[in-house]
Amino acid sequence: MLAAKLVVDGRAALDRGERADAVRLVGRALALDPNNAEAAGLVVSLVTTVPDKVPAEVEQVIASHEESAMRARSRRALLPMLGFYFLTPFLSLLVVANWLPLVGVYAAITLLTVLAVINWRVRRVPIVLWLLGNLVACAVFTRLTGPYVLTPVLICSILMSASAQPWLNDRPWLLVIIAAIAVALPFALEEVGWFARSWAMTAQGVVSSGTIFLRDKANAWPLFWSNLLIVVLVSHYARGISRDRRIAQRALIIQTWQLRHLLPKQASERTMAG
Repeated sequence: MLAAKLVVDGRAALDRGERADAVRLVGRALALDPNNAEAAGLVVSLVTTVPDKVPAEVEQVIASHEESAMRARSRRALLPMLGFYFLTPFLSLLVVANWLPLVGVYAAITLLTVLAVINWRVRRVPIVLWLLGNLVACAVFTRLTGPYVLTPVLICSILMSASAQPWLNDRPWLLVIIAAIAVALPFALEEVGWFARSWAMTAQGVVSSGTIFLRDKANAWPLFWSNLLIVVLVSHYARGISRDRRIAQRALIIQTWQLRHLLPKQASERTMAG
């Protein structure tokens, strides 16, 4: 009788929006009567169903987890950024025609590396500063091989990182704007004369050559291996983001499956079928 009363009180608390009290009351009912299918079903429903309005204390826990995930992404992003410095020895095999944009590329990568370290070890970097740093990096990166080669890989990696941030993920229209700016910015800078022309339309198609290295056959293989290394590093970073999501989803499914076994067998079968 006491278990049945606790279930009634739990439903009443749920109707009032007092979800934590409902979980506590129905949990006590299930402890008193483990075979009470109504109590078990309500417990599993309360635990596994996401409410429309989440309590403030839960939002704080979610924000803390998001903060930890952000720090993990910043730490993981260091490898592709530092990997760019691993390409420095290849410069001895290349004929550099313009050193200033090359210095600009290294400065942009260094800026992103510093921002990632601060995000990981010190504090959250303001999202506006993070976006500006990445847009600058995308623009100067086109000086290497032009806007049509390799730069789209960098833009995609930045968008993957940006879309993982809750504030941006809740604003898909902003991600579209960021993508458009990242693609259009180097073209605009070339049109106004701030950047030298890095591509041309010919009878054979689009020629995207960059403005740093001379167009020479001797530069082909070093550039090939450099491109390959950057693509591999970016793919490793993308895999890390996807792996984090898969692990979190797998843990949630396993926890839900375990919680459903709080139900008596018949009630559990009905709940799983529903």
